Amino acid sequence: MPGCLQSKGVLIVAAMACTLGLAPPHCAAQTETAFDTVSGVVKDSLTGQPIERALVDAQNDAVLTDSEGRFELRLEEGVGSIQVRRPGYVVNRGASMRTFRVSENMKPLTFYLVPTASITGRVTVTNDGDADNVTFTAYRRRVMNGQERWMQAGAATTNGEGVFRIFELDAPGAYLLCSRAAEERLGRRGKAVFGYPSVCYPASPGDGAANVLNLGVGQQADVDIPIARQPFYQVNMIEQNSPQGQGMQIQIHDQSGMPIDFPVRWNQDRQTAEAQLPNGNYFAEARGWGNSILYARADFKVYNGPVSGVNLTLLPLTPVVVVIRKEFTASPDPAAMVESRVMNDVSSGLNLQLIPMDSMDGGGGQALRHSPGADANHFEMINVIPGRYWVQASYFFGGYVSAISSGGVDLTKDPLVVGPGSTTEPIEITLRNDTGEIDFTLNAPPAANQNAGEEASELSGAAVYAIPTGTRGVNLPRTGGFPGSLGRLPNLAPGAYRVVALDTFQNLDAMDALELAKLADRGKSVSVVAGGTVNVQLDVIKTSVEGQNP
Repeated sequence: MPGCLQSKGVLIVAAMACTLGLAPPHCAAQTETAFDTVSGVVKDSLTGQPIERALVDAQNDAVLTDSEGRFELRLEEGVGSIQVRRPGYVVNRGASMRTFRVSENMKPLTFYLVPTASITGRVTVTNDGDADNVTFTAYRRRVMNGQERWMQAGAATTNGEGVFRIFELDAPGAYLLCSRAAEERLGRRGKAVFGYPSVCYPASPGDGAANVLNLGVGQQADVDIPIARQPFYQVNMIEQNSPQGQGMQIQIHDQSGMPIDFPVRWNQDRQTAEAQLPNGNYFAEARGWGNSILYARADFKVYNGPVSGVNLTLLPLTPVVVVIRKEFTASPDPAAMVESRVMNDVSSGLNLQLIPMDSMDGGGGQALRHSPGADANHFEMINVIPGRYWVQASYFFGGYVSAISSGGVDLTKDPLVVGPGSTTEPIEITLRNDTGEIDFTLNAPPAANQNAGEEASELSGAAVYAIPTGTRGVNLPRTGGFPGSLGRLPNLAPGAYRVVALDTFQNLDAMDALELAKLADRGKSVSVVAGGTVNVQLDVIKTSVEGQNP
């Protein structure tokens, strides 16, 4: 094409000529991009009714649905994706995001959005109080990479009538409501104040799986929560082992693990602290800063009177040693190839996280770094506070974690226990790279039944997952694919899997064991061997009609 590529100046002129239609046909072919119309409708998965003013976002084009829930976009031919959002409906669930092929004369797409749930709480107060300005947090029981946790899902504060409302809650789901202790009025220093203790509804987090508030899709729950007005009592704490002049922070937590907002008064000269609290179970955490980070925790109970003698003995946070062993049989080692080009490598390709078991206020793993003066396979995690942790590890340089333990404890099944001030047994991680792969072909779905009034849709992309039948790992392997095209799930640990293809993306890592097993039963069983490839043909499971996980 010499006529279009002679020089930079000629190129600009040629581009203008192509735009104005004055250039030869071969130039016009270079600049023209084919666009096609993509249309469809957005519906409520619960009622089937159209949703007005939903945002249909295709990145390069976006539009709001009309009064009948319909939309129309002009998109470039090829692989495209659309995400649909609307307040009052769940965001980033499978049915709100689709991948498809943009082509001429496409059939309409149908999106089903899942209505969110909400909670209206009415606080009733005994002992002649007014429960205004009390904050409630909704916690949802979630599975994070196979481990169950309580996660914050929303919060609201009571008004002058003791009413609060929490909106935009994912459903179906299991929830708890926990309040923060709240002061009614401030008293003089050293005197009791009045207020409200922390309470959880319908029960405390550790009271069993049945004691939860179960919310269905679109459900508007009304709950009544009793709170007793109580006096606050003085709590005196004594700090030990803190070098003079070192910075100090003390935080008190309630029974749910949430921090208490009441001030803690610290006396540097006397090395003491005091706070005002109502009846309840608490723990105090102290952190000191200086040449090293020190930590202390003390559990205590307030019951109808002042509390004294709460001792906070600061101890250094000892790094948790991590030893990585590479039992590689395939060559070359992908990590070594990358490490040779990356300066200051700190993780050897390993992603390691410590997930607190007993915390309801978030938290996660600390940075992984090389142990000073140790060999290249020794690392450490610093500033890990005492507690119980789920350990999650993954290797992203073309291999997998085959074993992870500490002091003989299998950390794929049992938690890591970090004691106060003591040295934790090293976390030993074994990596292997004798991976296999799954090659798959997706069958085309059956044609839509137009006589039954079912909306037809263009052939869409699918999300393909490999669900291990043994120990569940971190981040279930997944990829995308289109019917009629060959797809691949690479870098899989040898073992047995159930392979499923869904017509929409689903967050399987957040499914509990029963949900995941139910879905896995609909897939194909395969066995992956070291260095081998297994082929499988899959039917695409339709989930978008209901807008929910199957």
